[in-house]
Amino acid sequence: PLLIEDNKKADIPMFELPDSIRERLLQQIPNYVPPARSTAFKVLKQHLNISSKDSTMTFSGVLRIEGKQDEPFELSCKFDKTKDWACSNMYPTNPVVARERRLQASVNCPDIYRCENVALEMFVTINGKTESQLFQSTKFQMRRSSSGDIPDFHPPSLETPREAKPQPEERPGASNRRLNDEELNKILNDSNAAVDIIAPMPVPAPEKGEFSIPEIEKLRPVMGNGVLNQAIGVHFNGRLESPTQLEKKGTGYAVRNGADRSYGTEALIDLIKGAAAVVDQKFPNHPPIMVADISQRYGGRLGNRSGRFHASHQTGLDADIAFPSRKPVGDLWPICTLAKTTKGRACREGGALSEEFDDARFWLFASTVTCAENNPVIAIFISSEIKKHMCRWAKKRFNIDDPNSCAFKTLRAMKYEEGHFDHIHLRLRCPGNRDCRDATVSLGRDHGC
Repeated sequence: PLLIEDNKKADIPMFELPDSIRERLLQQIPNYVPPARSTAFKVLKQHLNISSKDSTMTFSGVLRIEGKQDEPFELSCKFDKTKDWACSNMYPTNPVVARERRLQASVNCPDIYRCENVALEMFVTINGKTESQLFQSTKFQMRRSSSGDIPDFHPPSLETPREAKPQPEERPGASNRRLNDEELNKILNDSNAAVDIIAPMPVPAPEKGEFSIPEIEKLRPVMGNGVLNQAIGVHFNGRLESPTQLEKKGTGYAVRNGADRSYGTEALIDLIKGAAAVVDQKFPNHPPIMVADISQRYGGRLGNRSGRFHASHQTGLDADIAFPSRKPVGDLWPICTLAKTTKGRACREGGALSEEFDDARFWLFASTVTCAENNPVIAIFISSEIKKHMCRWAKKRFNIDDPNSCAFKTLRAMKYEEGHFDHIHLRLRCPGNRDCRDATVSLGRDHGC
């Protein structure tokens, strides 16, 4: 722990998003894309020193600007170690350089006390124009996504070929090998596969002050934008603060009996309640939609009924929900004839779905959450045969080929993951709060039907 170490030196390389991924994300989720790295300047030999004893962060390195002599620099700031290990007023320690008001940085360490991950954005004014670059302790990461509900499934990591390196297995049966070009392109263009892209860590908006770059406050929105800071970290490695609980019963839904794991973010709880109410209004006097695991009161690792742990459900942004039934149910229930696969149980290929499965209510619930304001849904994980059924069902009723239609977006959100024969796994994006990091992005271009 840093509190014991007193001082920590962190290497923070420049964060780069591959151009091919940047282009795809700009088309689909423009707000997700970090600023492109500046070509106007480079930073060499950089590192960040964090002193718990003095509550200071100091960023040092060498600034290189074409046509000018290399310039050593040192920026520093004070942070409140009893609250947020972050600061937006990192200025040059040299008073002469500080008064020139051309160098500034913002820094954030979301995992306080240990500070294993850190991100910093540096701003440099060159010929009257302010440029910036993002630095962080973790590099760009990408892999095929998993809901985290399937035990012992570890999706392989994806990296650009030039960065591919052999990696040891996490444990017997786990795979984190790097995919080749052909496999990478296949997954990126598969509309039925979601892909994890670990978003860059957020940094606070640069602060206006005595030594700040003129009009620096206009460059970045305030971090958090007033959203309650509940989801901390990423879906598969995080926690939950100031949790919101889903009541045991409400309009159109009920919570499964058992250990209390019905806590989540305000965004997720409101979305479930709102969608269930819409379904209930359209289809009154039907059995309630059964909600199972969301998160524990303070997030973190969540055990399942098999005695193992979910790999997600840690930040209040994941929910397991039973398929709507025509008769009352008290738990998750299989809606298809099951077959054995190498990964466990899945819907039998070509098999009929249960007559008790209420596909009309499922569609209304799925489309309501997917097409809600601000595009909150990352993915709805379901088994492949169920997705095929919903494609056929929707095609008879809607124009599913219009990319701007709710039908297209709903089908595109439905992602394959075998094992989801008795429930859906709903995953939301970060709602915009300060310390939440999105992990899953759906990169397929089509609806997947």
